[in-house]
Amino acid sequence: MSGAITLKHAEAYVTRGLVYEAGVFDCGSLAVLVQRELFGRNIRLPGASQRAKGRRGQARDIACQQLAARIEAPVTGCCALFWQTTDAGAPPLNRHWHVGTVFLHLGETWVLHASNEARGVTLRRLSDLTRQGMHLEGFYRWN
Repeated sequence: MSGAITLKHAEAYVTRGLVYEAGVFDCGSLAVLVQRELFGRNIRLPGASQRAKGRRGQARDIACQQLAARIEAPVTGCCALFWQTTDAGAPPLNRHWHVGTVFLHLGETWVLHASNEARGVTLRRLSDLTRQGMHLEGFYRWN
């Protein structure tokens, strides 16, 4: 895609009707799709059906450290890696990992992501996600 990528491009994924389905289409699947369609990058994140099951396998497969380089400040198109505490197990095995794609707009950081709770794709302010219990692990530039 040529030209500047804007929040309007991200909004198009929300209205597209993509549905979250564990093992078929999840947050990682959306990140791969957005990177390919908007940014022309081929991310080598395992597909939802190939990703390991369970928290330990999920953390290993989704860990951006293998796929991207950590950056200090967000930029449009970078990966935002989150974790959320669950009731199962002791830290760090009680973490549910999640990725989204960052879009900067009018001084705010927005995250496009797919979630089971939203039953599909949603676009949220980073501040709203963290206020609702998502812990930002960091921002990453895809390799």
